[in-house]
Amino acid sequence: MSNNKHLWAAVSAYTIWGTFPLFLKQLTGFPAYTILFYRILFASLFGIMIIAFFMRDKLRAEWRQWKQMEKKTQWSVARVMLGGGLLLSVNWLLYIYVVNNINIQSASFAYMLCPIITALLGALILKEKLLKHHWLAIVLGLLSCLLLSIIEPSNTLFSLTIACSYAFYLIIQK
Repeated sequence: MSNNKHLWAAVSAYTIWGTFPLFLKQLTGFPAYTILFYRILFASLFGIMIIAFFMRDKLRAEWRQWKQMEKKTQWSVARVMLGGGLLLSVNWLLYIYVVNNINIQSASFAYMLCPIITALLGALILKEKLLKHHWLAIVLGLLSCLLLSIIEPSNTLFSLTIACSYAFYLIIQK
C-alpha cells in the first residue's frame, strides 16, 4: 500500500508540474513578478494549512531541534535556506517569464538541461564520483541539447539561466 502512496505522489507531482504551463498561459497579461507573488502566497498558505492539520508534531520536533543548535549553526542553516529561496525565486520568475513571453519550448528545454548541469555541478562542487557510464550519459545529453539549441539558438540563454538557477538551488540544498 505504501508503494501506491508514493506512486500517486509521483504521478500527482508530474501532472501538476506538467500542466502548470497551461494555466500560466492564461495569465499572459500579468507581469511575471505578480504571478510569482501569488504563487508564493498561495503555496505558503496551503503549506501552513497542511502543517497545521497533518504535521504539527513534526513541526514541534523540528523547532526543538532548531533551538538546540548553536547560533553559528543556525546562521549557517539560515543562509543556506535564504540562498535556496533566492535561487528558487529567480528560477520561478524566469520560468514564468519565459512561458508567458518567449515560448513553452524554451521553458521545457531548461528542464532538459537541468539534470545534466546538476550532475556536472555535483561532480565539480560536491566532488561526487561519476563513473564512466555517468560521463557518457552527460556527454550524450550535452550533445543532444547542443543539437536542440542549434535549431532555436535565440532562446537558449533563457533556458540555460533557468536550468542553472535550479541546478545551483539543488546543489546548495544538498
